[in-house]
Amino acid sequence: RTRTSRIDVVYSARTAQDFAFIEELQTLDREGRIALHQTVTREPESSGWSGGTGRLTGAAIAPLLDPAHTLCFVCGPQSMVKDVPALLMSHGMARNRVRIEEWG
Repeated sequence: RTRTSRIDVVYSARTAQDFAFIEELQTLDREGRIALHQTVTREPESSGWSGGTGRLTGAAIAPLLDPAHTLCFVCGPQSMVKDVPALLMSHGMARNRVRIEEWG
């Protein structure tokens, strides 16, 4: 049996206005080429944002993981690249299946 590849993009930003390349990513999502999961960490309730809020949690990420087949790429600020790999590994991901790119 052939395994179908799926690309989930979990993208977190401070506010909805802070997402870079969001139109391109939303187009890829609509075309079925990726599954885009957006969250904001500092969006005021009055802004009209209807997507996810808060920092990435194990409950949010666990349904996207298949430890035997998933390869994770983590890119972001220092606090994120410090915390997210540990979160992934606490949900069964092997360290060699988590790639990290630091910036900042």
